[in-house]
Amino acid sequence: MKHLLCLLAISLCVSCNNAPPAKEGHSAGSDVKQTKSDSGTAKAETPKAETPKAETAKAETPKAETPKAETPKDDGWVELFNGKDLSGWKINENPESWSVKDGAIVVNGQRSHLFYDAKEPFVNFELEAVIMTKENSNSGVYFHTQFQDGGWPKYGFEAQVNNTYKDPQKTASLYGVVKQLEAPAKDDEWFTMNIRVEGKHVVVKINGAVVTDYTEADDAVAGTSFTRVVDKGTFALQGHDPGSTVLYKSLRVKRL
Repeated sequence: MKHLLCLLAISLCVSCNNAPPAKEGHSAGSDVKQTKSDSGTAKAETPKAETPKAETAKAETPKAETPKAETPKDDGWVELFNGKDLSGWKINENPESWSVKDGAIVVNGQRSHLFYDAKEPFVNFELEAVIMTKENSNSGVYFHTQFQDGGWPKYGFEAQVNNTYKDPQKTASLYGVVKQLEAPAKDDEWFTMNIRVEGKHVVVKINGAVVTDYTEADDAVAGTSFTRVVDKGTFALQGHDPGSTVLYKSLRVKRL
């Protein structure tokens, strides 16, 4: 019996000596501590999510877009000039000839033309412009025209704006087609020009009075240098020469 107990004791000692050494820094005791540490971490308070700042929470509402220039009012009229700048218009040459002052388009300088950037061409329409000429000034309102980089516009008609300039074709003439030799308006006074086109019929009024009443012949042929026939297109204002100063306070149109 004693012999058996001795053998058992020797066997236990051998087993203890053969057990793998604990890894450095990782003892059984450390396992217990780590478990406790993990348990403590689990009980730690979870950081609360930050509430978005007021600036982020209240996103700015996009501003409503300004209505497009060609959005007609209830009566069908569309304003072509906003009274502030030349938005919606395109200058072909000598841009320094154009400016906006006191709510009016002012043209004075080297030859230049200001074209309205129409979304679709005008065919039948009524155009109204409020205009003032200075002494010895020449300008014009083109219709059924189209943009060109320079020179006098080739396409469409020019309703002449000229009360005292040396050219004998005065205000409301259809330049080169119907000549008016007496000015129906005066310099330094605002006057209203109304141009109405329906089919081949063109009427130009000054301050409500008919000055030019023109019906194009069925066999009319477009000219080579200047077409001067009823067609379709946009509008343009003329800057004639450095000695001319003309103001346009209001421009509006109604499609017919």
